Formats: sequence, C-alpha cells, structure tokens
Amino acid sequence: MRIFKTTLFSTLLAASAFAADKELSLDANLFSAPGSEWNMVGGAPFSSLGLTGGMDIAPGLTLVGGVQVGSSGSEGYFSDWWNEEAIDSSQKPGSEGFIAAVQLAQVQAGVRTDILPQSWVRPYGSLKATASLGSLYLDDDPNDKNNVNQISERGVSIGGHIAAGMAVEQPRRQAGPFAFRGELELGYALATDLSFGDIGSLSLNGMHIRVAGGIRF
Repeated sequence: MRIFKTTLFSTLLAASAFAADKELSLDANLFSAPGSEWNMVGGAPFSSLGLTGGMDIAPGLTLVGGVQVGSSGSEGYFSDWWNEEAIDSSQKPGSEGFIAAVQLAQVQAGVRTDILPQSWVRPYGSLKATASLGSLYLDDDPNDKNNVNQISERGVSIGGHIAAGMAVEQPRRQAGPFAFRGELELGYALATDLSFGDIGSLSLNGMHIRVAGGIRF
C-alpha cells in the first residue's frame, strides 16, 4: 500500500510539473507561392510576422497555435502620356495606373513533436491546420480616401502545412523557470485558393520558411 501511495504521489507530482511547460514566441515567415498571380501584388516571397503559443501535452509533444499577419503591394501602370505641345511648361511626363495590395491574416493550430526533448539541439516536425482571411485592394488614387474607383474584395482559405525544423533550447532541468527556444523550419503549405470574386484569386500552396524565438516556462 505504501509503495502504491508513493508511486501515485510521484506520478501526480511529475504530471503537475509537466503540465506547467508552456511557450510563447515571435515568428518571422517567408512564403513562396509558385503562381504568377502574386506578381499583381508584389510577387513572392510573401513575408509575415506572428505570435505563437504552445503547451506540452506529452513528453516531446506540444500543442501549438498562433496567428500570422502580413501585407504586400505593387504599382501597376497601364498607360503613359507625354504632351510635347503643352503650352504650360510645367507639365511633365506622367502615367496613369493603380495600386494593388493584399493583406493576409492566418490562424494556425496543430501539434509539434521534438525528436530529442532533453537535448540542447532538437530536430522536430509539426503539422498544423490553417484558416486565412485575405483582403485585396485596387486603387487608382491612394491619396484620396473617398475615391469612388477604389475596389476591395475579401477571400477565405482553409488548409494546412507540414514542416520539419531544428530547435535550440536549454533543457528545463538546467534552465530554471524560463528557457530560451529558437527555431528554424522549412515546410510546405497546401490550402484552397483565396478567391476575390471577378478580380481573381491567389494560391496559398507553396514552400515556407519560419524563424522564431521565444521562451518556455
């Protein structure tokens, strides 16, 4: 009976200590979509910044989730003009065109497994589901907030991505209450297209690189 009580107490104590392992990190991401449609809004790669949190649910297994936000844009000119016979000498060569921009917010949730959870250097793999909201803007006069020619559309995409990476983290038994964790990963995203009605769509399939730094506590 005493052995049973000792074992149960040790198990509960270990579970209590284990459940306290959480993490929070800042992320920088590069996404490279192969489609030429991204050229309209500045082309790939598309960069974003984000915040990711996690909680260990088993030794070497962490439940992770976060949000990423990014934007990109470009100028598209469709005609040039030059009035050589202008009486007003102040008239200069010019052009007419539009500004195209996209804003993207993505929510992610999934799991990560560390291959060597007690080591300083830890290979890992992750699998996440994603939900994205994109806003596309076309404007031929960005200086006028009330421009009637401004067009905006929104699109939604769902999907996921798989990744493999390398993390550097001081083992918790040496680090005390806080431990720094840095991550570098490479992965592939697969998702439905962001459709913006008659304007077109943007593909969210492609390779991504993520760099992150944060703390575990």
